[in-house]
Amino acid sequence: MDPELERFKSDIDLRQYAASLGYALDPRESWRASAVMRLGADKVIIKRETDGHYVYCSVRDDRDKGTILDFVRFRTGMNLGQVRKTLRPWVGISGSTCPVLPIAELPALAQSGRDRLQVERVWMQALPYASSAFLEQERLVPAALVMSPRFAGCLRVDVRSNVLCLHSDIEAQLCGFELKNKGFTGFSAGGEKGLGHSNDDPDDQRIVFSESFVDFLSYAALFPDRAARYRSIAGSLNPKQPDIIRKHIMAMPAGSEVVAAMDADDAGRAFARALESIVNELSGYVFRLDLPPSEGDDWNDVKKRAPFPAAPVFLQPFPTGPRRDFGG
Repeated sequence: MDPELERFKSDIDLRQYAASLGYALDPRESWRASAVMRLGADKVIIKRETDGHYVYCSVRDDRDKGTILDFVRFRTGMNLGQVRKTLRPWVGISGSTCPVLPIAELPALAQSGRDRLQVERVWMQALPYASSAFLEQERLVPAALVMSPRFAGCLRVDVRSNVLCLHSDIEAQLCGFELKNKGFTGFSAGGEKGLGHSNDDPDDQRIVFSESFVDFLSYAALFPDRAARYRSIAGSLNPKQPDIIRKHIMAMPAGSEVVAAMDADDAGRAFARALESIVNELSGYVFRLDLPPSEGDDWNDVKKRAPFPAAPVFLQPFPTGPRRDFGG
């Protein structure tokens, strides 16, 4: 390992270096563990890995990724020796003559795992949800629901027309996403299941857990509730998800209701029991089991047999401000 190169990778805030070249932070798409910056048509995601290195990738060019060394070389064509001379002023090495432009201080960038950058890049490449034949025509989930304030920004559509639902981990970092399409269910390569979720409002009084995002959208369409937030486990529980579930429940106001809107089968009932056990460990929350009326059904089966509500309350705006910890 070259100590000087390691210092460049860890000590130079890549966001500041990019800003010195004219890149501007996109606050709408950035969050505490990820900075999205733009310069003209170029759009890059900058993160900090657990080893302390700042890394980046271009949303539009698969080749354009790596550390600050790659960032400089890709944009200037410099060799490694020239890159060293360019970056030395940024770490205060004596004898450096190139001036460093003063850049405004930025909040510390939370560290994330090595695979998160690729997960986030694929998420960013997908388009914000506008329509989906799979979701609206096959599953009968209304587009107005998906684009309502409760769910806006939580779903995207990729080039294969898969619908993506973001998952966040216990630190509220984007850790992966569910993928669904006709005859296909998957999870992001390199990602890890956390909880798929809606946007949240401080005045919510109910949190609904389902086995997939299609299920919680179906449940929301069947039982419109402006005081409910929604979560998906994306199938079976992994070892980390109970702690994430516990944290999300504890973020609810005292007296809130925790709803297990599971499938009417053995797996759904097993998850409902696990959720009830978590609720019983905590104080001040009410557990409710809500299964479809017919054995073997999930809530989308019920939705496809039910009429659409005449006056969907999810179309009404929420009374308060932002409900997300990070952008999409």
